[in-house]
Order: sequence, then C-alpha cells, then structure tokens
Amino acid sequence: MKKTISNVVFTTEKQPQLTILKIKLSLFLTFLFICQLSAGSIASQNEIVLNYTNTKLKTILNDVKTQSGYNFFYNVNEINDSKKVTIAINKETLEKVLRKLSKVAGFEYAINKKQIVLTKSKPEE
Repeated sequence: MKKTISNVVFTTEKQPQLTILKIKLSLFLTFLFICQLSAGSIASQNEIVLNYTNTKLKTILNDVKTQSGYNFFYNVNEINDSKKVTIAINKETLEKVLRKLSKVAGFEYAINKKQIVLTKSKPEE
C-alpha cells in the first residue's frame, strides 16, 4: 500500500513539469510560426515594377527607393546617375532588381539594413 501512494505522489509531481514543458514548446512553435509569417510578408512587400526606356539612372533609383523604402548612397564622381538606362521589370524582389540594374548601369551594390550603397564596378581581369 505504501508503494502505491509513493507512485501516485511521483506521477503528480511529474505532471506540472510536463505541463510546463508543453507550454514552453507551444510558445516556441508559435514564435517560429509568427516569424515565418512576418518574413513572408516582408518579401512580398518588396515586389518592384519598373518600365523605363532611355531614362536617367537617378530617376530609376528614385522609383526603386519609393517602391522599396530603401535609401541609396553613392559618390556622383563614381556613379554617373545621369546615364540613360533601359530596363523593364515586373514584380521582382529588390535583390533581383539591383542585380539587373547593376549589369545595365555598371555598378556594384551592397545592402546594409535599409540602405543600398552603390560603388563603381571593378574592371574584370
């Protein structure tokens, strides 16, 4: 009889630990799910549409800034922002837009938080 009582006490001591563990696991999984949702919504917000023919790079960069919320920084002595560029992009991510634009306009870029730094392309060896 004494053995049965100790088993009952042992199982009741384990119940709160299991309940707390389940709550922690549920909170962790909920946190991961919310992070996934916010990451997906951020990616869909940055769909950019451009359709320019023989337009100054500065005008295109201003449009990308307006659509994405990212600021551009560059040295006007390195980047010719009055260069005429033709580009057509339909619902692309910022990364893809910058990749295509950098090939056409001849610059390299680096993204740092909400800033995009443009530098002169290095000559290919």
